[in-house]
Amino acid sequence: MLKLVKAADKLSALIKCIEEEQTGSNEFKKAKEESFRYLHSLNLEEVNIFLRDFLPSYSLSLDEQDIKL
Repeated sequence: MLKLVKAADKLSALIKCIEEEQTGSNEFKKAKEESFRYLHSLNLEEVNIFLRDFLPSYSLSLDEQDIKL
């Protein structure tokens, strides 16, 4: 359980890095790479699913997202 909580915290940090990158800031590039390495090293199915299925949408603008209600 603690491993999942740590993973969630690192995922939150990773999303912040992606958001900063989208504003043109390169200051978070290293933190983004380290977050990816850490998350992959956990080898948790839940994390891998999030990285594969949900994380890519954080790099899209609202117009690019295929939002279905």
